Amino acid sequence: MITTSLLLKDLEVSAAHFIHTGCHTSPCQRLHGHNYYVTIEITAPVQDDGMIVDVRDLKTLISQLDHRTLIPACCVTNENLTGSVEFTNPVTHNTYVIPECDTYILDIPAISAEFLAQYWAKQILLTWSCLSSVTVHVSETNKMVATATVR
Repeated sequence: MITTSLLLKDLEVSAAHFIHTGCHTSPCQRLHGHNYYVTIEITAPVQDDGMIVDVRDLKTLISQLDHRTLIPACCVTNENLTGSVEFTNPVTHNTYVIPECDTYILDIPAISAEFLAQYWAKQILLTWSCLSSVTVHVSETNKMVATATVR
């Protein structure tokens, strides 16, 4: 069987987040935003339609987090507000209430480039079981890239 790799480069996701872990004080603990750049490499046999996957579907999956406030599920303090989500940073004790349509709650330990790369790699593999491997690169600055591979 021949496998082929597809590289989808520099998808942009703009999102707000905060870091709530670590024992040191950091400006990253405040709510702030990034323009994340996401590059995806998938490997699989080419399907009968001549593609590994439809690139539009990959872009849709990644863009679900675009222009949202990304919240780790462990920081949500009240999801029962009508149309809003309340969350607290346990390090700074800052509490925020943001419209639900502007948030995306993720069941990951922290909203970091490293965990976002893992999250997207797992989601892609769950969505397309025909893939033999998925590698996701996430950069939040032009000097740092986090990479996660799932096989």
